[in-house]
Amino acid sequence: MEILGIDHVVFTVGDISQAVEFYLKLGLRLQFQSEQAGSAVMVISEEHPNLLLLKGETRSGGLEHPRLWIEVEDGQAAAEELKIKGFQFAQTPLLIPIGWLVEVVDPWGNIMGFNDYHLQPQFGRKGGTRNRKEAVS
Repeated sequence: MEILGIDHVVFTVGDISQAVEFYLKLGLRLQFQSEQAGSAVMVISEEHPNLLLLKGETRSGGLEHPRLWIEVEDGQAAAEELKIKGFQFAQTPLLIPIGWLVEVVDPWGNIMGFNDYHLQPQFGRKGGTRNRKEAVS
């Protein structure tokens, strides 16, 4: 797996609009916001990482732990490699609006994510990616 760099830091928030206002006030720029999708992307600098805000709560009612997502060339290949190495997945690898996302959990519950940009290569570091299989088995 070729690691290209940190992609997003992910914070779960209770209210997207309120969170966007807070981070705008801190000096970040808004790149994307969708109340329907329950997400917003705040630009930290011209180079990644950005701050991704997600609306949601854990089953216990508290907010989720932060996540660190790292951009990789091929999310599905990363999923296969992590599976072979025996990592515990936080969830089944899934196709998100930009490409594949694979998240693993460390022994303390911290989540590391690996994602690609094959659906929106213009946002990725290399501006394009290789062909992908349709699903991760």
